[in-house]
Amino acid sequence: MTRAGQAAGKAWESVCTDMARMYGWTVASFRSVLIKGKHGSYYATPVQADGKGFPDLVLVRGDRIMFRELKAGKARLTKEQKMWGELLMRAGCDYEIWREGNEEEVLLQLKR
Repeated sequence: MTRAGQAAGKAWESVCTDMARMYGWTVASFRSVLIKGKHGSYYATPVQADGKGFPDLVLVRGDRIMFRELKAGKARLTKEQKMWGELLMRAGCDYEIWREGNEEEVLLQLKR
């Protein structure tokens, strides 16, 4: 992911988190960080076990829990993100992808 893409993703995450908090949701966020090494820099999300691709946000309010993958610009799901989405939906969880520019749909889901 480019730095511009990373910045757009962080901005979209901030918008979603702020909207969720306005409607009383508690939010956990999982975002990648820039890792600088001898052979260059890259983005990674520091997770263990099978965490690669886990949704960006976990939102809880009352007896509801939502898992949301965030995508800004033309970003696409990775195979790991697709796997997590499929597993969560098969388990009966509320999982969706929130794309930048769909603020109205996000607000509708948060108001429920």
